[in-house]
Amino acid sequence: MNRKKSHPFPLVIDTDTAGDDITALILVLQHTPATVVGITTVAGNVPVDRAAYNARAVLELLGRSDVPVYLGSPAPLVRPLSTTTHIQGREGLGHATLPEPRNPIQDIPAAQALLHLSRIHPGLTILAIGPLTNLALALRLDPEFPQRIARVVIMGGTWQGRGNQTPVSEYNFWQDPEAAHAVLHAGWPITLVPWETVLQDGVLPPPVEARLARSGARLARFFLQVHRQAKAFDQAHWGVAGSLHPDALTAAVALEPNLVQRKVTTYLTVLTHEGLTRGMTVPDPYGLLQRAPNVEVVLAIHRHRFLDLLEDALL
Repeated sequence: MNRKKSHPFPLVIDTDTAGDDITALILVLQHTPATVVGITTVAGNVPVDRAAYNARAVLELLGRSDVPVYLGSPAPLVRPLSTTTHIQGREGLGHATLPEPRNPIQDIPAAQALLHLSRIHPGLTILAIGPLTNLALALRLDPEFPQRIARVVIMGGTWQGRGNQTPVSEYNFWQDPEAAHAVLHAGWPITLVPWETVLQDGVLPPPVEARLARSGARLARFFLQVHRQAKAFDQAHWGVAGSLHPDALTAAVALEPNLVQRKVTTYLTVLTHEGLTRGMTVPDPYGLLQRAPNVEVVLAIHRHRFLDLLEDALL
């Protein structure tokens, strides 16, 4: 695939490293427009210790032990942790294995690391593909943090109230809605990839999966092993033809914003009370609340270009 080369920009990835987070890491680390200056890990799909292990092991797999990994919050701000190991596997790896990581976890906690990286890397982009706990903690430590960030690209929430955790709530925002609320209203540029866009444009179709399987490429084989268990879950629960890749889709948007085919800028908030609507996102596209827009919501992606990016990274 021929693509115009982009000027490299600094990027930090905040992740609860399991399943598709792993694919997102591979996609970013194999792609030149972003210089990954750090990975911060958070509790979500798996406990935070496992998320940090998986992130370091992916770096080992790719020969990128130069990227520092920071341990983040072990739990949401005010609620107990609820993992997704029933979908991702006990270690978040499906049927795959990773090499033992040799690079150590950094001494500085993730929230402080985010602040530090924002000071030494002007124009930093944050790719947030897990619960937003670390970002919310960083905001508590330094209210001026958003002024040093070029863009926050988030996988989370919904656009039309079609959830994957409750009927109306997406998992990342449901896991820590207080953190999501703080991040959405912090005053920085936010690009949000909601769950409905993933269902529409984040599906790996069988012909692409077959090409990856035939290739015999090391990363392609690893990818298929990681997603074998989650693919069965996706097909059974969401009625899609292949496996879903929300975090990789969001990573692609962070790397190449021109992949976005349709978007809307709107005021959007998240509900924090308990019950079925915990973590539900409420957009206001018609301006009924008369509040300033705070989020750019991605409604459609150039899907074939995303799949090309993913194949390039894996092959």
